[in-house]
Amino acid sequence: MKPSLIKIRRVNVLLLTFQLFALLARAQTLVWSDLSKLIVAPTPNAIADVQFIGNEGWIPCTYTENAAWVSDFYHTTDGARTFEHWRLPYAIWEIHMVDRLRGYGGVSQSGRIYRTEDGGRTWTFIGSLGSTLLDLTFPPTGEVGYACGYNGRICRITSTNVTSMPTEISGSVYSICFPESESEGWAAAGPTTLYYTPATGWIDCESIDAYGPTWANAMFLFDNQHGWAFEAEQIWRYPGLVPEPGKPDYWNRVWLRPDAEVHWRAFHALHFSSLSEGWIAGNYSNLYGPYRGGLIWHTLDGGTTWMEGSPLSTTNMLTAVFAVDEQNVYVVGNNGTLFKYGVPASAALHLSIALDGTNVVLSWSAAATGFTLTAAAQLDASGTWSAVTNAPARLGTNQVVTNVVTGASQFYRLQTEP
Repeated sequence: MKPSLIKIRRVNVLLLTFQLFALLARAQTLVWSDLSKLIVAPTPNAIADVQFIGNEGWIPCTYTENAAWVSDFYHTTDGARTFEHWRLPYAIWEIHMVDRLRGYGGVSQSGRIYRTEDGGRTWTFIGSLGSTLLDLTFPPTGEVGYACGYNGRICRITSTNVTSMPTEISGSVYSICFPESESEGWAAAGPTTLYYTPATGWIDCESIDAYGPTWANAMFLFDNQHGWAFEAEQIWRYPGLVPEPGKPDYWNRVWLRPDAEVHWRAFHALHFSSLSEGWIAGNYSNLYGPYRGGLIWHTLDGGTTWMEGSPLSTTNMLTAVFAVDEQNVYVVGNNGTLFKYGVPASAALHLSIALDGTNVVLSWSAAATGFTLTAAAQLDASGTWSAVTNAPARLGTNQVVTNVVTGASQFYRLQTEP
C-alpha cells in the first residue's frame, strides 16, 4: 500500500476520534465562576476597573496603607486562571491598555493620569484632569484618549500631556466613549448627553434636538452607530429615531422588566461582546429594606430585553464588566470580587481534527485559554513535541489552525503554556 494511503487512513482514525470529542466540547455549558480568592489584597479594598486583551488582563485593586491610598496591580496571561501582582505607591482606579505594553491609568481622587510602557509595572505621570476622575477611554487607534470626571471636566490625553477640553456643563461627566476614532465621541453627564466632533467641540445633545439619556452613569458604544447607556430603571439604545442630516442620532429608551418588589438598581458599567449580547453590572438594593449587594444583568437581543445574568451572589458592589467575547466575560467589584463567565476550569478540553485535502484543520474552544498546539511524528519515547508554527485564527467560538500533513503520521495535542 502506498505511504500516502497509510497516512490518510491514520488521519481518518484520528478524525473519527476527535470529531466525537468535538461534539462533547460543543455540549459544554458556560457557567459563572467565583475567582475572588485569587485577589489577595488587604480588605477593605476597591476594584473599579478591569480590562482584557485576549487572555491577558489587568485589574487594579486599591486600598489604604498607613493612611495613604495604594494599589496592588493584578496581571494574568491565561484568562484569569492565575495572577501575578505588584504594589504601586498610588491608587490607580481607571485603566485603558492600548496594547499589551502601553496603557494609561487614572487616579480617581486627584485626577492624576499616568502612562505605562511595560504592561503596568511602572508608570509615568503625564498630567491631571483637575478634578475627581470617573472614566478613561481610548479609541482603537490608541494614540489619543480622553478622561472625564467632576465639575464638567473632560480632557484630551496624548503620550506626553493632558489638555483640558471646554464643556458647557458644571455637573459630573460619568462615562465617555470614542468607539472608532478621535473624530466622534459621546459622554454621559448630569443632566444630559454630550456629543463631540472636532468641528463642534463638546455640545449638549438636547441643544440640537438629538435627545439622549439624562443622568446616565454608564455608557458603552460598540461603534459610531450602536450604543447603550444606563439611567435609573431604563436602558437607552443608540440609535433611536433617524435625525436630521448633520446631527447625531436620537437615543431610544427601553424600560427594564419590573420586579415584584420595588428596588433601586444602580448599574455602574456595561459592555457588549457583539451587537446582540451585552452585560451590565452594579448593585441591587431595596428602597425600603436592607442592601442586597451586587447584580449582573444580561441581554441576547441588543438590549430589547434583559434578564438577571448570574446565579452568583455577593454583598459587594459590582463596579465594572469586560466582555472579551461571548465565552469570556469578567466582572469585578469591591473587596476583591472577581467573577468570570465561560467554560469552567474543571471542564475537559477537546481537540477536533478534520481532513481537508493535504491539510488537517484543528480546532478547540476559544474559551479554553493558556494552551499551545503542539505536534509530534510518533508517540513513543523518541517522539519530540514541537509547537505548531501556524497561528490560530478565531472562527465563531473556536480557535482554528490549518496545518499541512507531513510524513506517514502526525499527532497533535494541546499543551499548557509555561
